[in-house]
Amino acid sequence: MGDTLVGLRNILRREQTVRDGPRAVDPPEERARRLAEHERRIHNHPCPCGSGLRYAECCIDRINQEHLELRHRRQMGLRDEDL
Repeated sequence: MGDTLVGLRNILRREQTVRDGPRAVDPPEERARRLAEHERRIHNHPCPCGSGLRYAECCIDRINQEHLELRHRRQMGLRDEDL
């Protein structure tokens, strides 16, 4: 009986993952860990602007600032057209 319940729970969890996406069922700690890991990985990659510098030495501050401004606009309920 216990194995059947575990099996059903796993099936439901997989269905929810497929329906909602893999990040939807992750606990907040797992999402934070995954984001930090991603940021560490891309930190030393070449900058996407094509300068030849590492991302950390080139556009990281500009991109982070744009991200913070976008988050602030969304929290304030503003759209890009409102600026």
